[in-house]
Amino acid sequence: PGGKVEKGETPQQCIERELKEELNIKTRAADVIFESEYIYDHGAFKILAIEVNIISGYIKLNVHDKYMWATFKKLKDYKFLPADISIVKFLLRKFN
Repeated sequence: PGGKVEKGETPQQCIERELKEELNIKTRAADVIFESEYIYDHGAFKILAIEVNIISGYIKLNVHDKYMWATFKKLKDYKFLPADISIVKFLLRKFN
């Protein structure tokens, strides 16, 4: 989940809101652990990876068709959007 940071909102508030809206879970966002920028044909995007802890609730899909948990080691087995690849590489270096 993710989306645009709204006016007057921090990135942490944004991800907490998005996780509530999209997955119906209450979370507490911590630090930004990685940033990347990627340019697609339709525009430039700044992607933030933020450490988040689930406080309460059970995942209920409101927007997505499915979800799954994966270990860091398994991340290399999945296909990611080009903008997300640098974040995945960072996570593999840091936690693998």
